[in-house]
Amino acid sequence: MSADSDIASASDGRPVDPAPAHTEMKLAVLSRYIGYVDERGRGGGFLHATRSAMYRRYIDGFAGVGRYDFGNGHVRDGSALIALRAEVPGAAGASPIRFTHLRFVELDDDRANTLEARTRAAGATEARARVVRGDANVVMVDALNEVEDRTPTLVLLDPYDLDDLRFETVRLIATWHDSARARRIEQLVGLQIGRIRRQANLEQGQMPSKVSLDQLERLLGNRRWEPVMQEWVAGRREWSEVFGAMRDSFEEELRRIGYVYTRHCDVDERDPMYSLVFASDHKDADTIMAGSIDHWRRDPKLRQRGLF
Repeated sequence: MSADSDIASASDGRPVDPAPAHTEMKLAVLSRYIGYVDERGRGGGFLHATRSAMYRRYIDGFAGVGRYDFGNGHVRDGSALIALRAEVPGAAGASPIRFTHLRFVELDDDRANTLEARTRAAGATEARARVVRGDANVVMVDALNEVEDRTPTLVLLDPYDLDDLRFETVRLIATWHDSARARRIEQLVGLQIGRIRRQANLEQGQMPSKVSLDQLERLLGNRRWEPVMQEWVAGRREWSEVFGAMRDSFEEELRRIGYVYTRHCDVDERDPMYSLVFASDHKDADTIMAGSIDHWRRDPKLRQRGLF
């Protein structure tokens, strides 16, 4: 239920998480989607699009320690600190636009304490940015209770393993006050579904264990992918087809619970193990996310150190 505990030390003397292979993509897409500044100094992204709102909220369900180590001296902010520091230019003479409220959920006490220290070191007040200790599936309702019905809100859910996130939590967010909200809360969900691959025994034609398959069902919200997996184990399908079936079934579930637009970005696209899936019912949000993913795909080896 926790991320890799093999952690190094950052320049601030606090622990950092080693970055899995997909992390560069996730942070690049997230950073670009939240907000960017173009060559003319103009703002873009979620923050710019919601500039007229009184409040803008961000919730991170698996926030970690706040920084990642990519090796070779490349250490950068994680999702929580990216969102905390993010800002785009306001109107002439106006303050920069940023998230007004941020909630960082972390189950592990040591990780939560490290993120708390980094959040305060960044100058954030408790009222603006709060570290919430607990299981995201349990405490998410408390974070959502703070969200005003008219407030644009982005939730990132990037669980450490298959059993860390339940689709019921995704459903809770999607349907939160849906009769009162003009737009559903946007979600960006990381699917580490490639981990199921190593649990199958292809030489003996054996499926992953029932426990693992049940965990996958609780994460994806369905079992429609299972026939494709059975054919893969039997040698009649490629792994990429299994992965696509799992990911596509998740996106279909998102649309079933009310989202109009979904997008994904896989790592690696030819031999995928991880997918970052976006859900919104706002066309402008979908357009911004499409541009964010395309920005990454144009140069996937570009290390996005962020603009804030």
